[in-house]
Amino acid sequence: MGALPAPPEGIDMFITLRISTVVLIFLGINSAFSHAMQDETSVEKPSIQLEELPKERIRLRSWIIEGRAIAALPDLNSYLALFPENGALHLLKGEALYALERFEDSASSFSRGVELDPGKLGELFNYGRCLQSLDRYEEALEVFLSMQSRSDTSLQVRGYFGEGLSRQSLGNIEEAKRLYQKALTLNPSFDRARYRLALILLDDSPDEALSMLNRVHISDPLHHGGAYNKALALRNLQRMDDAQKALARYQQILAGRSRIALLKERWAMTPNETSILLELGRVYRSLGVTGESLRWFARAGGLAPNDPEPAIETLRTLILAQRRAEALQLVQRLKSTPLYAAAKDQIEDLLKPPTEEE
Repeated sequence: MGALPAPPEGIDMFITLRISTVVLIFLGINSAFSHAMQDETSVEKPSIQLEELPKERIRLRSWIIEGRAIAALPDLNSYLALFPENGALHLLKGEALYALERFEDSASSFSRGVELDPGKLGELFNYGRCLQSLDRYEEALEVFLSMQSRSDTSLQVRGYFGEGLSRQSLGNIEEAKRLYQKALTLNPSFDRARYRLALILLDDSPDEALSMLNRVHISDPLHHGGAYNKALALRNLQRMDDAQKALARYQQILAGRSRIALLKERWAMTPNETSILLELGRVYRSLGVTGESLRWFARAGGLAPNDPEPAIETLRTLILAQRRAEALQLVQRLKSTPLYAAAKDQIEDLLKPPTEEE
């Protein structure tokens, strides 16, 4: 088992969405994909006033955070056609393009945004990460050093972490280690630095690396790099049975993340299709990520308030997570709604105590 290369850091706000044209064609939504990726010169100009832009930026930023960057691009292009000198729009487009791994285009948008609003340079972690993805490490260092000079501790932390990534890529492992430790000193819960530091310690200090990877796994149960390298640390400690279990968990996470990515690609194009939201909840539940599972079921319930399926899946998830008190509270609330009559038999089956065989 060889060391797993550290996976690329996702979009700083939440998660990187990988878009595959082949997958989108296979799913029958290539026309929507083509529309979202349309040429900037051919976009329609919507009717919007300058004072409305802050609200629109919040909306589009939330889409990017949710993994719907591809759906945000047409609106960003339209608004930029109206307001080409608006730096905030260029920066937000840079975030969307970064999430889609279109790094050259992303760097151009970030660069234009900083040109229009130089004061933002020290706030743009993903601009630095984008430059690193293009092997432009020295330019990335300018971004991260600017972040370190800010008064906001969270910006400083990411600045030290980003510089550590650049130093490590340039071969200065000891300096990278120092910078990751500096980031953790400022914010002990900053697991991105903890993970990178664990990889450096993996061979020489597997016990310490394992402790760090366990903490990463607690905060992010689907961190596939953490799962794989936990198996590697256990192997280095000659704990072979535990290493095999950790490797099996890694393979489960990898398959689950692949399924989630496909579902989110579909959801980005059809955000009101409740079947996709329900399936996302089920996949997260199968991976043991209860909170995220419940979030997707709640979202489905909000879109389809008369459909009992989201409530049934929520109830099933709470019971499987051994949160029976919350499950009973949910049932009491359902009894005052038409959903209960529609799903009474299923609800009563779920509430039955498990048999001895189970």
